[in-house]
Amino acid sequence: MNRIITIGLTGLAFGAFCANADAQVFVRNTSDVPNQTTGVARYTENVDFADLDLDGDWDAGFAHGGDNGNIQDRVWINQGGLQGGTVGVFSDQTGSRLPAIASDGRDVEFVDIEGDGDM
Repeated sequence: MNRIITIGLTGLAFGAFCANADAQVFVRNTSDVPNQTTGVARYTENVDFADLDLDGDWDAGFAHGGDNGNIQDRVWINQGGLQGGTVGVFSDQTGSRLPAIASDGRDVEFVDIEGDGDM
């Protein structure tokens, strides 16, 4: 019985000296990302980030399809950095950066094959 009391008091002592942790609030901000509610439904299997346009901010690539059929993969370019826009606001530039191929994409990875700093 004394052991249970000791453990309980120890736990209370640790709790008294711990700092309060602030919870993060999730906000669904659909104005900073491309419209995904029109056209073919998109089922994302994987997302990866890299600085595709070499402007200092992270852009996003999406592998679509997988078990839900063949769908065009997507590329979103962050409009901050050299574009002069706001970091975190994205533009869908799939048409100018990827071939028009519908695939059952499950994964996307970015790699600098020739080592020149360009993904």
